[in-house]
Amino acid sequence: MLNIILTIILLLVVGVIVWRGYPLIWATFIILSIVLYYSVFNSLIQLQTPWLIGAGVLWLAGLALVIKRGRNKTGNTFMLLVVMTIALVAMSFFAPKAIQSSSSEQTTVPTSAESVSKDDPNAEWFQWSADRSDNRLISTGIDADTPEKALENKLALAKHDAVSLTAYAYQAKLIPADQTNINAYLTEDAKYLNEAGKALWYQLKGNYAGTTNTFAAAPNGTVNSGTNGSGFYTAETGGITGDTKTLVTTYPNGAKSETLTRCGNPVFTGATPGVPTGKTDNPPAPKPPSPPSPPDNPLEPKNPAESTLENPAVDDWKKDDISSGNEDGHTVSNENGAEVSNGYQADPVQDAADAADAAADAAAENEAAHEDAVNEATDTGGGVVDDNQDHTVTTDPAVTNPDW
Repeated sequence: MLNIILTIILLLVVGVIVWRGYPLIWATFIILSIVLYYSVFNSLIQLQTPWLIGAGVLWLAGLALVIKRGRNKTGNTFMLLVVMTIALVAMSFFAPKAIQSSSSEQTTVPTSAESVSKDDPNAEWFQWSADRSDNRLISTGIDADTPEKALENKLALAKHDAVSLTAYAYQAKLIPADQTNINAYLTEDAKYLNEAGKALWYQLKGNYAGTTNTFAAAPNGTVNSGTNGSGFYTAETGGITGDTKTLVTTYPNGAKSETLTRCGNPVFTGATPGVPTGKTDNPPAPKPPSPPSPPDNPLEPKNPAESTLENPAVDDWKKDDISSGNEDGHTVSNENGAEVSNGYQADPVQDAADAADAAADAAAENEAAHEDAVNEATDTGGGVVDDNQDHTVTTDPAVTNPDW
């Protein structure tokens, strides 16, 4: 905010210089001061190196002329001091802050062990060897205590990693999918961003000016992205698993973009035309529970026509506690909470009724046979019936029945 106030003051001074008829070299000097400040320390104005050097030379020349003019005309000394004071305050006040910001950008997001010499003139654009474990843009993520700091981490990553730069530029709709080839933004040795890469980074930084940043969970159905080291891609299906915390950047027009803080990967809620699909850092979805294993001795469905006395295999006691010989498991519930027969278990009520009917039939048959034997013995006079023992004793083997 202070840089804007000082810029307005400087422009007002330029207006006063022109209005009062002071030497225009003063106005030129002030304007060059503004341009150099925003180019060197603020990065809002993008000057290529030759133009930057030329502006610096003109600024020094203007400074010399201003000093000379001030010496020749003592009446203008006060205005000279005002101009110099404002210019120096603007430059000196923001220079340490800009240097500190640049330093923090280079160290906020961890890099590999590979480093660059501080004496390297292109050190600011040196490309890190980012750890891309689990298809992440950066394995350690961009999370921070505040959303603003997370955005700084995101910009730092984009400055030192062309894959992240192109991913974020595509996310911000600064470039289409067919312009995300990282080779277009790197020097031939791939160690630094080239001029196109620098320009894209400045464009990305300007894109975030005036935005509001917050933390929030990724919306349902959000599509994750990933990288194979040479470019970025999106997931085949929507949905974020694991940590869903995102950095939400809201633009003045209400548009939003989301970036997962755990990995720096941009995520998308709309279509991503032209972007290939691939693996992301989504943890695998939990496996559904396995179906229960079939029993070691599965029972056949009970045949109502068969009695358990004749075919015990249809009764559930053959399954329950059979190894211990415990027949208490002869229950409909089979100890699993069921309350009715399921076709594989015995129905003890029906079984008891069937057994009673079978016993009654057997008794009736035995009684009838006994009566027939008595009648036959009486008719032939060859045998005696012992009713107390419930069997017939006869001298005729033909009528002897051991069941009596």
